[in-house]
Amino acid sequence: MKLIIFFRGGLGNQIYQYVHGKYISETCDTPLICDTSFYTFQSLANITKRKFELFSIFYGIKYVNNYFLFFVVKFKFLNFLLGRETLIIDDNFNYNNLFLLTTHKFKLVILNGYFQNNPFFLTLVNKCYFRFKNYPLQDVNFRDSICLHVRKGDYLNNLDIYYNLSGNYFSDSIELAFNSMEGIVPIYIISDDINWFKNNVNINPNYEYVFIENDKSYLDFIFFKNFNNVIISNSTFSLTATILSLNDKNLVIAPKFWLVDTDENLKFMANNYSKNWLLV
Repeated sequence: MKLIIFFRGGLGNQIYQYVHGKYISETCDTPLICDTSFYTFQSLANITKRKFELFSIFYGIKYVNNYFLFFVVKFKFLNFLLGRETLIIDDNFNYNNLFLLTTHKFKLVILNGYFQNNPFFLTLVNKCYFRFKNYPLQDVNFRDSICLHVRKGDYLNNLDIYYNLSGNYFSDSIELAFNSMEGIVPIYIISDDINWFKNNVNINPNYEYVFIENDKSYLDFIFFKNFNNVIISNSTFSLTATILSLNDKNLVIAPKFWLVDTDENLKFMANNYSKNWLLV
């Protein structure tokens, strides 16, 4: 069986997709093929432009571009070209039916989704062997400092889906973090919209704020991952960076509202949040 995953979205999404692909790959004892053809054609869609960045932070990530398969999957009326022994798995996949992949002799299985509601994600991500690449980091006391991530940007165009975290969420989270620590420590801010933070969050003059502005998001990801105390936004970027280093975390503050839909929000938190996180 050939197993292909069509990557899409930003770095956080790519990690979800990769973990999901590795899960099925190991279950079915078949290699995982990483396809990045989406990023070649994303300019055709009205979406935020992203880059495939998994290989920038992890060793051992190999990828291909199968443009034929991309268009056949993208335009469903062409799916017949894939043949009857092909299965396309999307976000509605029922994990209880995973045995179908091992009992049916599919020649081709295509993973085409974001897979953010995998009920086994927190367990699976620790089983995936991620080898982080080494990059020089700033001279920071990662153990005793705080790092906060703010995601705005294109989220502001999807307020019917993603909960719009207010400035109060971040200012309240900062106060909660300091109440949980001893003394005043630096707080590092990573964001795709630094100006939003400066204009909407009540900045306490008694605290030391350090704004990080990299032009490479994977460097922000690795920087954020190294902190023992973090405040995440409702973004898979800071969520996956936290989960990948969860055993090293002393304090994680997360939003109790991630999605607008109440049922979907509760489902997402149940599948992706650790029970000892503080919710604001």
